[in-house]
Amino acid sequence: MSSTCTLDIHCPHCNMITEEFKDLAETSEMSVCPMCDREFKIDLLDRVEVSFSLNKEI
Repeated sequence: MSSTCTLDIHCPHCNMITEEFKDLAETSEMSVCPMCDREFKIDLLDRVEVSFSLNKEI
């Protein structure tokens, strides 16, 4: 059985997902929200949502 994990970065102003990563090492320090047109520092303790999904064959 196989699954995938993604890390979603949320804007602190509108909560929109601004970036998606498959590995924590890929994250950057800053992100930009296209809806708010604001740049913000990524807070890995507060603004990250971890999502798991199963393989489509299951």
